[in-house]
Amino acid sequence: MQHIAGQTAAITALMLLGLLGGGMPSAAAVESDAVVDFMEQGSSRYHQGDFAGAVDSWQSAANLSEKQNNPEARLTALLYQAKALQALGRRDAALSVLQSAAAVVETTRNPTQKSLLYARLGDLYLSIGQPDQAMAFLEKAEDLAIAADSKRALAGVLINTGVAHASRKDYADAMAAWDECRGLADQISDEAPALKSRVLINMARMSVRLGDPRAAIEALRNAMAALDDQPDDYGKGRDLVSLALLSMEGRRIWPDAADEMDPLALAALQRAGVIADDLKSAELTSLARGYTGRLYELRGRKEEALRLTHSALFYAQQSGTSPEIRYRLHWQAGRLHADAGNANAAIRSYRLAVEALTPIRQELAAGYRDRQDFFQEKIRPVYLELARLLLEKAQRRQDRASRESLLREGRDAMELLKTVELQEYFQDPCVSDLKTTTLEPEEMAPHTAVIYPIPFPEYLAILLMTRDAIDLYTVPVAATELDRTVRRFRRRLQNSRGEGFEEDGRTLHDWLIRPMEPALGQRDIDTLVIAPDGVLRLIPFSTLYDGERFLVQKYAMGTVPAITLTTARPADKKRGGVLLEGLSEARQGFASLPSVKQELSTLHDLMGGTVLLDENFTLDNLTRAFDDADYDIVHMATHGVFGGSADETFLLTHNEKLTMDRLEAIIDQTRRRGNQVELLTLSACQTALGDEWAAFGLAGIAVKAGVSSAVATLWFADDEAAFEIMTEFYRQLHQEKKSKSQALRLAQTRMIRDDRFHHPAFWAPFLLIGNWL
Repeated sequence: MQHIAGQTAAITALMLLGLLGGGMPSAAAVESDAVVDFMEQGSSRYHQGDFAGAVDSWQSAANLSEKQNNPEARLTALLYQAKALQALGRRDAALSVLQSAAAVVETTRNPTQKSLLYARLGDLYLSIGQPDQAMAFLEKAEDLAIAADSKRALAGVLINTGVAHASRKDYADAMAAWDECRGLADQISDEAPALKSRVLINMARMSVRLGDPRAAIEALRNAMAALDDQPDDYGKGRDLVSLALLSMEGRRIWPDAADEMDPLALAALQRAGVIADDLKSAELTSLARGYTGRLYELRGRKEEALRLTHSALFYAQQSGTSPEIRYRLHWQAGRLHADAGNANAAIRSYRLAVEALTPIRQELAAGYRDRQDFFQEKIRPVYLELARLLLEKAQRRQDRASRESLLREGRDAMELLKTVELQEYFQDPCVSDLKTTTLEPEEMAPHTAVIYPIPFPEYLAILLMTRDAIDLYTVPVAATELDRTVRRFRRRLQNSRGEGFEEDGRTLHDWLIRPMEPALGQRDIDTLVIAPDGVLRLIPFSTLYDGERFLVQKYAMGTVPAITLTTARPADKKRGGVLLEGLSEARQGFASLPSVKQELSTLHDLMGGTVLLDENFTLDNLTRAFDDADYDIVHMATHGVFGGSADETFLLTHNEKLTMDRLEAIIDQTRRRGNQVELLTLSACQTALGDEWAAFGLAGIAVKAGVSSAVATLWFADDEAAFEIMTEFYRQLHQEKKSKSQALRLAQTRMIRDDRFHHPAFWAPFLLIGNWL
């Protein structure tokens, strides 16, 4: 028992120091034991940046401790293992290990170990962007650390508590936690430098976030000084890299501060490079050289930047470093090659960046407070820039086959972007499971064209796909001018008493349609399928105006989030049932929709089916309806909100809000029985004005819900107008046997001829999404 007790005491000491990022006590200070040897080996590997090796060592320690029936030693090893897995970016695996640790901790009476378990869970949930859940664990950890009178454990908890407060914008509470940690650091002499530097790095990060350049520069300098007092290990090297990145972020936000920020960044990276050389750490060398290359790129020293980037890639490959580092380096190399005019090398680098990024994208984004900002800044540009390079290369090719091959590859890069963007919006990696074979021109229906606009910073590219060709048009309109025009147009479209929409509609028609009008006429096109990108998702293309007619008066139209997420096929002749649901009453803070009763009654007279109205339109009743039958058409006349994320997106039922995940699960019952809902209609939904992601979420509703097609509104439609247009749409669909796109076109053109509803505010918000046939 003395042997086990001595071993446990030694390992607890290791745990307390290691989880705070400090050094490890000598093995001579404890009894020589295989468990301690594995722990020491893991620590050595960890501090050299060999996280995978550390995982193996600590796994061996955990296994041996279990055989020796020493739960405290096993718990310590599991906590270390989780930390190393988290450092590798394997957050799911880290959480699984911590769940095993949680079972073990109940068999111990050590409050310090329990505190450290909760602290590690708090840190993990912070890393995946869940500060509220992290705070719940950190509060438990703090209480246990106080009960155990462990200043080291408490100090480690307080650092992460401050981070959690800052993530929730509780900046005063964050500063209070960090100040308390600094006070404790003075009482832990061997840990003071490491604790203080971690606090100062976090304070610098918060100063950058708050837009305070002087405070940020002071905090960065103080953190650098604190790091000088630490021994040169891998953790210090990574902290120096973090300081450099904060300095570069500061110079991006405050260009006037570049002369102060850049020397800080360069000094930190040079020190990190020295540590990397001493440790012979290929990964740390890759980081130091790669980010020095990035700094030189920002400073305009492009040739040196490219040389350093290639060197960093060499060391990244030698170390088998994380895909995140490789994707950033390949992206950086791609930008530098493109700037140097070497298109082929740039394309190769971007392809490698996409290859490294694709499998890690979702986990990479998880740790960011604003996933949408992260996606727009760090993910979207990689795919978009690859597409641009491929399309520009295609323009230089004279051979038609080679040109079309490059155009298809550029389109495929955009298709991959749209797929991952939809996954990101709905926070659902399974969205891509619905991906179909890419629709190639020769497979398209006759008289149909796909218009694929791609706004680049300097110009607008438009791919036109018809049955016999894929063509590229370029329009010299900058993204800023396009953005300004589209947003003004959207505001004017929604104001039924406003004017000016014809002017903007004509400008956009000249940019988006006029260049390809001869090709559309020559090929006798009567149906346009739009795959919009960026700001163009905010408007219905049906409203583009040639000076005499709206586009919908010339063409039937459909909208798709991506052509690989859409199957174009005629509706099954064997029709299923019809489910009509609606909410006419004011509920949960939303206004009443008086015309809904008449809308459902008229549609029932036209098509029959099951009706769930007002108090009968509940989640339970909706679920039971799908339990009992399959439906070809599901019509929901109720308020729907599409926000900037899936968390802000719902449909209103009588008793609660229906999320997209729940809607998917309910409708999926039909799919599991071998059938598919042909049409889902949401006749009273709206997207946030100016929010491109909300509009994209709306465009992806058919994919998310697992239906063939959807009709939905881009903004809240007038109640009476919705009744009129829905009645005519279903009449054309059900009685006249028109395709969905033709039925909607006829319903909308009928509204345009009606003086009451001529303004686009009444008829234009209705979009056909997905399968247009």
